[in-house]
Amino acid sequence: GGFKATPCARIDDGLIDFITIPSLSRAEFLKYVGIYKRGEHLEKPFVHYRQCRKVKLLSPQSICLQADGEVFEKQNPEFSILPAAIRIVLPQKP
Repeated sequence: GGFKATPCARIDDGLIDFITIPSLSRAEFLKYVGIYKRGEHLEKPFVHYRQCRKVKLLSPQSICLQADGEVFEKQNPEFSILPAAIRIVLPQKP
């Protein structure tokens, strides 16, 4: 918790904010984990940041994923945005 992986992400823009970071050694991880936590990593040359409407991860093996705290494995998972899929109703301000 508390990590800002995609600090520019907006819940209402209809886009998936997607980053990839190559495997890092323990020393490199420790060097960069602070800037990653603060959301200051997007300018680093080894971080690839994209916005898209659909993402498909291709791999010959199952990929371990985490979504909202749940961990599961899936082969070639695909993610997409469903515009206006939920409606949020908030009480009016008094």
